[in-house]
Amino acid sequence: MISNLKNLFASKAGLMSLARLFVMLILTVWYSFFLLRPITMIRADVGRHIRNGEILLSTPIGGWNKILQTNFYSYTNPDFSFINHHWGSGIIFYLIWKVAGLTGLAIFSISLNLLTFFIFFHLAKKKAGFYTASLVTLFLIPLIAERTEIRPEIFSYLLSAIFFWLLLRYRFESLPSPSEGRRGGEERWLLLLIPLQALWINLHIYFFLGIGIVGAFWIDAALCKDRIKLKWLTIILGATILASLINPSGLKGLLYPLQIFQNYAVPVSENVSVKQFALEHPGYANMINFKIAALIFGITWLLLIIKNKKKLPFYQIALGLFFTIVAYRSVRNLTIFAFFSLPLISA
Repeated sequence: MISNLKNLFASKAGLMSLARLFVMLILTVWYSFFLLRPITMIRADVGRHIRNGEILLSTPIGGWNKILQTNFYSYTNPDFSFINHHWGSGIIFYLIWKVAGLTGLAIFSISLNLLTFFIFFHLAKKKAGFYTASLVTLFLIPLIAERTEIRPEIFSYLLSAIFFWLLLRYRFESLPSPSEGRRGGEERWLLLLIPLQALWINLHIYFFLGIGIVGAFWIDAALCKDRIKLKWLTIILGATILASLINPSGLKGLLYPLQIFQNYAVPVSENVSVKQFALEHPGYANMINFKIAALIFGITWLLLIIKNKKKLPFYQIALGLFFTIVAYRSVRNLTIFAFFSLPLISA
């Protein structure tokens, strides 16, 4: 073993590998530092999600209507119509809590966040190299760690990462095979998006991101006039929309993201803009981080166009602008903005 270590240190490649391992360890530890926080039950929603799962699993399916379709926990208006778009997360949280308690639930949440982080870092590394990706990550980690509580949105972070990863893989690694101009089998991985979308709509309201990400790559393929990719992405786009109907509320569940703010009577701090949140919380550091990240987007895209004299891929512009806008309009979106910024800014 000592001999192997000597050989590792003696070689340039070995030193580079150790340096990368050390950098990756620092980035992981720093992100974990933000994630390792106690659960504050007074303000966290995790207790309600656990209770949702407990009620659903202890009630016959025919009696699920109240918890799925009404404002179940309201004292004054319990029969008010409400679509519980995160009921599946409640079942998962309850089962983990039942087996491993809040500690196990915290470990589960941290693991999902780290897995999401590693996927986006991998994409950034592939596009720009290890050290460029690391430098961008170092800057973005405070923004990525904006949301650290145990919430159903952790599933949206992971699933959006998987969608983006598989679609990027298809766009850049789907090479023609010698026969009939067909692709090299990468399209089969796209089929995974269909059951994942059916799962996503029952876990968190951000399920529409799956449809949106596929849609961005669909338009990208149309603009590139790639008929084979366009055909497959048309099938996947239609299938993910249909898969989103597989929820207890059907079409209403699919359209609910368009209606959720129509009767959102109580102001919630996580829904205000970054600017408003900074005014309400003096010294809010992520306001500066967000401005810098958005500025980097604009400058790097402009320089890329000037230098290369070509247009940016549509998916890159569409996703970059979308997540920048939604992050500015609502502070709760800073984490997913930062996750997507990692590969997009690095690229």
